[in-house]
Amino acid sequence: MDLARTALAQVLPTCLVALVALAPACSSSAPTESLSTSEELLTGDEDEAAGADDASEAEEEATSGGVDADGGSAGVDPAVGVADQVGKIKANPGKFFTPAGCIVTTPGANNTFTHVFTNCTGVGGRTFNGTVTATWTFEPKKITVKREAKGFKVDGATVDRTVTIEYSSVANVLQRVRTVDLAGTTAKGKTFTRKATWTVRWDATAKCVSRQGNATTTLGDRQHVTTIEGYKRCGVGSYGCPESGKVTLSRAAAGAEKEITIVIAFLGGRKMSITLPPTARKIDRVLACRDTAK
Repeated sequence: MDLARTALAQVLPTCLVALVALAPACSSSAPTESLSTSEELLTGDEDEAAGADDASEAEEEATSGGVDADGGSAGVDPAVGVADQVGKIKANPGKFFTPAGCIVTTPGANNTFTHVFTNCTGVGGRTFNGTVTATWTFEPKKITVKREAKGFKVDGATVDRTVTIEYSSVANVLQRVRTVDLAGTTAKGKTFTRKATWTVRWDATAKCVSRQGNATTTLGDRQHVTTIEGYKRCGVGSYGCPESGKVTLSRAAAGAEKEITIVIAFLGGRKMSITLPPTARKIDRVLACRDTAK
């Protein structure tokens, strides 16, 4: 998991921490600009519903044998033998979850594992409770795992989810394609659904991670789409500055709410810009990240 976070606190109502874990930290050096009601609703919807996606990814990493140093491959290498990977899953270090032993893993037949979370506290202080069943399929240079959970609880949210992850090696670059199907009730009691596909590539030689994909989310009677294009970060770990990338949040007109699109662009180093409706006004911001060019 790329643990860095989108840096939008000075423009948007929250940090959008669930915006698929893109940029390192909240901006700390720009005046706050207020949002319209429509902008607040759109960014608030993404924050609220996408948190379940973010929490799901944290659970996946904890029960797949841990994460690598940069988060690019989630600790799963398709070149590793079946016995070695199964050994990692059984050992289940549960990185980023406390107290020790709060995740209990039980192996079943045909490379199926049951993971039970009991009052586990993860990154950001979230509490996890519930059971996840993971079925692993091993092929030459490819590993696929299907994870299913019903009534899984993250803080006050309750989620049913099916997540399928395919790990492969493409031209010596590790690739993870993650397909997500979530439905449930948020901590604020709103019903939601989220369908997404995210592709992450990790080049261990160049020390670069890239990410792209999209998600369609419904929250109550509103729907929006999140798209990530061309995101790339190299060299200095999870809190390094992104070299490039664009995040687009868009919502079609619904009821009294107008069509709206917000675009966040990473411009290299600590530079980023945010384009807001209705006049496509552009706001520049500075990311709190480690810049390899400095």
